[in-house]
Amino acid sequence: MIKLQAINLKCGYENKTVIESASLTAEPGEFITLLGPNGSGKSTLLKTMAGVLKRQGGSVILGEKDLKEYKPQQKARLISNLPQNPKAPADVTVEQLVSYGRTPYTGIFQKDIESAAIREWAMAETGVLKFKDRLLKTLSGGERQRVWISMCLCQKTKIILLDEPTTSLDIKHQEEVLKTLEKLKKEHGITVMCVLHDINHAIKYSDRVAMLKKGKILYSGHPEEVITEESIMDVFGVEGNLTEIPGKKRKYFIPD
Repeated sequence: MIKLQAINLKCGYENKTVIESASLTAEPGEFITLLGPNGSGKSTLLKTMAGVLKRQGGSVILGEKDLKEYKPQQKARLISNLPQNPKAPADVTVEQLVSYGRTPYTGIFQKDIESAAIREWAMAETGVLKFKDRLLKTLSGGERQRVWISMCLCQKTKIILLDEPTTSLDIKHQEEVLKTLEKLKKEHGITVMCVLHDINHAIKYSDRVAMLKKGKILYSGHPEEVITEESIMDVFGVEGNLTEIPGKKRKYFIPD
């Protein structure tokens, strides 16, 4: 098992600093949500922990080493990253896209029996095996997102980072995507860290939540401990009530 840590991380874009200092640990097998308003630094933090953005200071530790000590192929075997609104060739099939997840192991132009088996397994685990011969562009938004997650799973990493995986999806497909990620965590011990906007999704699916505002992590911990009416007002500027759901062990936030 492997964990991912940000220690006093300073990050941003070019000469602009978005986050001055943030520390966050993704423990093995956790579902962690980065929650906050637009412009709070959620995506910047996620991209920097994924190694997509060059940090301005501090450390990102993957396992026992700093992330920058890994060669790209080594890193790609340990951590996978799904950006917001990923792009694919117009004529790519579901199976072809999923197969790209094996690139860190076999190269994009090589095939072997193990890769084929892993590809089938990844598609089955995410419920897209029945679409394998279809063009990606013919699927619904939620189905496409599960194909992208299947590609990450095919990469056989123990950590998956996702930037707003439910954006632009209707409520049914949002639930399908989040349930797929929850399944990967529960059944395969995969660490999931994602950026979400929905407070109630964060409450429902997260083991831990980091609430950001203006480039700072203001609250971090178990959803029941840190997502309160006060913290929601502090972070989002929204008043409302956290209401018990009959028959459930969690609350639901209803804005005023």
